[in-house]
Order: sequence, then C-alpha cells, then structure tokens
Amino acid sequence: MKPRKEVVLVIDDMRTFREMISHKIRQRGYKVVTASSMENALDLFTHSKVDVVITDIFMPGMGGLAGISILRQKWEDVFVIAISGGSGAGAAHDVLRTARQIGADAVMRKPFEMDVLADKVDKFVASGVRRKRRKRVLVAEDSETIRNMVIWALKKFEHEPFAFDNMEDAIASPEVAGVDLVVTDIFMPGKGGLALIKEIRDNWPDVPVIAMSGGFDTMQGAKALEAARRCGATSTISKPFKLDYFAQEVERVMELGVQHGG
Repeated sequence: MKPRKEVVLVIDDMRTFREMISHKIRQRGYKVVTASSMENALDLFTHSKVDVVITDIFMPGMGGLAGISILRQKWEDVFVIAISGGSGAGAAHDVLRTARQIGADAVMRKPFEMDVLADKVDKFVASGVRRKRRKRVLVAEDSETIRNMVIWALKKFEHEPFAFDNMEDAIASPEVAGVDLVVTDIFMPGKGGLALIKEIRDNWPDVPVIAMSGGFDTMQGAKALEAARRCGATSTISKPFKLDYFAQEVERVMELGVQHGG
C-alpha cells in the first residue's frame, strides 16, 4: 500500500496566483486541492483530509481572517500559512499580524518567492509540530550564551524554539511558526524594557510570557520584573538561573495557560 501523500489546500480568489502556488507545491510531491473562496474551502474539509492550508486574506465573501478563526476552532492539527499583499505596506503588516494573532502558523507578504513558500510547507510537514503537540517557544535574548542555554533546555523537553537576539526581528520574522510561549529578556538593544511586553501582547494576546532580567543590579532587576508582571508577563525569572529551574517554570506556565499580569 502506497503511503498517503500530504494534502495542501490552496485558497485564493485569483486564479493565476492559485495555479502558480499549486504548481510549485505539486513539484514538491504533495497532493494539492484548490478553492477560490473560503466558503468552498471549508466545505472541502468535510470531504478531504488536509494537512496544510495556504490562504489569501483579502477575498470576496468570508475572507481569510474569518476562515482562519474557524479552522483553528474545528481543525487544530492543520498548519495554516496566511498570505497577503494588502493595499500598502502598513495594511499588509497589520493584517498579517492579525492573522498571526488568531492562529496562522506562518505569514507571508506578496510578492514572494514560490520556493520560499514551498520550503515552509516542507518544514511544517517534516516537523509535525502540531501532531506531536510540541510547544512552539519564541525566545528573544541578546546574550548568545544564555540564548543557547535556553534553546538547549527547550529542545531537551521536545519543544520547538525560535530564537532571536532582539524582539523586533522576532516579531517581524515570517519564519516564526506560530507561538505557544514567549521567553524574553527585558533589557536588550533596540526596543527593550517594558515596551517589549506590550509589543508581544499586541502580536500574541493569548500567549503566556516569561520575562527574564538580571538588571544592572539586584534591586533594579527585581523592579523590572515586577513591572513586567504588571504589564502582562505571566511569569518572571531573575538571572542568573539554573536550567532545571527554567525548564520547570516553562512546564508550569505551559500547564497554567494564559495568565495576564495584573
């Protein structure tokens, strides 16, 4: 018996773009089904097992954002890649950020290289993150040593880390495949401090956040962490810390789920 081919559903109201995506994805060995509207796409879910969805956001009728919300409610194990050109740079950024907030695993702004899109499909299918229920953790830490230690601890517990040395790049990156937890230092170059917590909450409002800080002294570090909790951090960790403690705190926060600061 031949192994089942993974199924990729391509949703776009523009026939030319839909066919371009479909051609490239078929070249990677996947079975492709297409839909010109989100309404038709949701109907296909009752007849086909779909592994990855690639959907435009701006379409007549229901549209991509409403469709992604339904997909996340009914089919938690499907991967979703949201694409959009928007009506300008700002509009595209805002709508893709919204798509990420409501559950898209990756976002891409048109125009883009078809091979880059196909690579994302390969990555999702190969990782099986959702099917294995591995948690996806975004790490922002400018210290390479601490960043590598955190990555090592997360991988040890079979989580999927996405690591950056600053939060601006982390938020802007289309490589971030959804987020179940954010681990961030507070004091970093660029947009640091408590503005980070607000930025995280703007992008992932329902995701737990672990804020870390050593400050420049013990008192300052403690004040920064307390302020982080007030701004929305779920948990705080003072540096230096032991990896065992860090791993335990990650698991504790994962079990608790979302707890915004007071």
